[in-house]
Amino acid sequence: MTYHLNTNTLKCHYCGHNEPEKKNCSSCGLPSLNRRGVGTQLIENEIQKKFPNVTVARLDYDTTRTKKSFKSIIRGFEEKEFDILVGTQMVTKGLDFSNVSLVCVIESDFLLNYPDFRANEKYFQMIRQVSGRAGRSKSQGTVLIQTKNVNHSLNRRLQLDDDINYFDGELAQRKEFGYPPYVKLIKIKFRSRDRKILYDGSNWFANALKKNMKSKILGPEFPIISKIKNEFLMNLLIKVKPEDKLFSIKNIISKILKKFSTYSQFRLIKTNVDVDPYN
Repeated sequence: MTYHLNTNTLKCHYCGHNEPEKKNCSSCGLPSLNRRGVGTQLIENEIQKKFPNVTVARLDYDTTRTKKSFKSIIRGFEEKEFDILVGTQMVTKGLDFSNVSLVCVIESDFLLNYPDFRANEKYFQMIRQVSGRAGRSKSQGTVLIQTKNVNHSLNRRLQLDDDINYFDGELAQRKEFGYPPYVKLIKIKFRSRDRKILYDGSNWFANALKKNMKSKILGPEFPIISKIKNEFLMNLLIKVKPEDKLFSIKNIISKILKKFSTYSQFRLIKTNVDVDPYN
């Protein structure tokens, strides 16, 4: 749940559920709930307090519900109607501003520490993209990154503009642990309103795969966000090596899916096969 300052509500950005902010823990009743992290609304408010004479715009999920509102904010910043633009990662995606001289990345460690084999790649890409926003003015731009890991190898590479060594190191790690581009990934996603049925069904599926193929199977496991719209989620991952026959593996998955659907206890489970998943 994400806290929204202007409405004093908690909202899920996955299913849309919202409710008033809770003062007490719903499990134990203690009034010890603390907010963690900083959101765009809080940053916007703090900037306005410290710099009352500047104009601030915010670009995030709440302010860009329509295509028109998104374009209006972007146009306003381009035409210097706003001095400061506060936003989520969408600010880095393909936007070209000629008058930006300072970019600040707040709490960058969140992306760096995310449990995803592409976390380093996404972090490096995001910093590179956002750095580009500050390098298009006539004067030299500045990028400030808030981090608790100043000595992290990625931050050092970024400071030194050492892209080549980053790429070499990233590829070496992926080769060692078996991730793209050295293997192909197939993710099978399971969803159900019944947690136990979901657990039993996804484990049955994983065991069936292991009996019929030599490819490495990871999971099934609950993802970080393990419940959306009253449905529990589980994923399993297949690592397909270059020497494995992808066509044969797809046929095996197809046959297991057909058999899976014949079990009455598993009919409440929805499945989805994602080849080369990005998330």
